[in-house]
Amino acid sequence: MTGTLIDNTQRFSGRAEYYRNYRARYSPLARRVLTNRLGLSADSVVADIGSGTGHSSLLVLPCAKLVYGVEPNENMRRAAERDLSGCPNFRSVAAVAEATTLPDRVADFVVAGSAFHWFDRQRSLQECKRILKAGGHLVVLANHPRRDASSFMQAYGEVFERYGERRHRANLRSTLTDIFGERGLSTAAIDNSERLSLAQLAGRVLSYSSMPLAGHRQHEAMLAKLERVFHQYQTGGFVPFAAQTVVYWGKL
Repeated sequence: MTGTLIDNTQRFSGRAEYYRNYRARYSPLARRVLTNRLGLSADSVVADIGSGTGHSSLLVLPCAKLVYGVEPNENMRRAAERDLSGCPNFRSVAAVAEATTLPDRVADFVVAGSAFHWFDRQRSLQECKRILKAGGHLVVLANHPRRDASSFMQAYGEVFERYGERRHRANLRSTLTDIFGERGLSTAAIDNSERLSLAQLAGRVLSYSSMPLAGHRQHEAMLAKLERVFHQYQTGGFVPFAAQTVVYWGKL
């Protein structure tokens, strides 16, 4: 395992509760895409790779026979185990995307959320091919903020640009087009807008691994800027957070 891979599995250490409580859930309407268009059913086995605190597992659990939540980060994995302890069809697996430890040809679907960005592409795709049944789908779920939707959303994006750790991250659609080809990639976009309080907005920002946590020299300045943005655009104690859940899928 490379040093980069180790680092990526630990990116969200110290952020599990922010992620669990404040990161946007996927729109429940995305479940209809999986059931009506891809055939997810009560007979389906799903491997949720990089399952984190369980947001993507939570989306598919009501419709699946069995969901393996594969997550290397202990803080994130334990949060999912607590929240999904009442789901008998959930199995928690301590492993990485590149070596899931799951049996060959076990899954009808491989699902990945935002953690897909951090996978080693070549090794994780080889692993997906190994664990997917013939004809199975790779599904990637993403919540995309619509930063061009309003002045508030533009200001929100500027907070990330000013205080976030700068690193190159490939455009998700371009990455998936490279994998599946233009004709092999299918998508569905669903509105997932919300109204957030200041506490919810701050918690969401802190759920991102690029943003400074308490103890970082930029943490207090970032929170102060975020509060100013909030008060400039809030109405009735909430700001309108414009976003979409996008479902991407194809066959490997």
